[in-house]
Amino acid sequence: MIGLITGLIAGFQKLGRWLLAPFLWMRSMFLLKRTNALLIAENALLREENAALKAALLALKAELAQITERLDDRKRWEEYTTVRGGVVLRSKNADDPTRPVIYACINCSRAGGETILQHDRYRAWLVCKDHGKVGSDEPDRSAENMQKMMDRLGPERGPGGRMRR
Repeated sequence: MIGLITGLIAGFQKLGRWLLAPFLWMRSMFLLKRTNALLIAENALLREENAALKAALLALKAELAQITERLDDRKRWEEYTTVRGGVVLRSKNADDPTRPVIYACINCSRAGGETILQHDRYRAWLVCKDHGKVGSDEPDRSAENMQKMMDRLGPERGPGGRMRR
């Protein structure tokens, strides 16, 4: 009798497993679909994050290139105080007599730009369109300054006296 009951129980277990199998399969499919949906959503977020990181990387590369260019450009210049007290950037080839001396505005350079300074009419000042005038290395040859120089020399050395001794 016990053998019969044990056999019936084993039979019912097999029948139960056979009847339960489709439900277990459906539950597994439901869990797989839910996991798949979560993975798809996570993948979309990771793609967006990857795109944002790529854009940030490109921006950083561009900024690095700009800084490198400014440093390379900065190597061409040296800070220089002119005879008349102006502080400017002077091209490093200024000691070469075959090339003209080029001056740049130090304030423009610090702000990230570059302005080549030009002499004014009398070559006494180096002029920046944004920051005004800076005293140059050239002596002041304006008419007013020439008159002051002549007045300092005295009347015997002036235009009428023609440098008498």
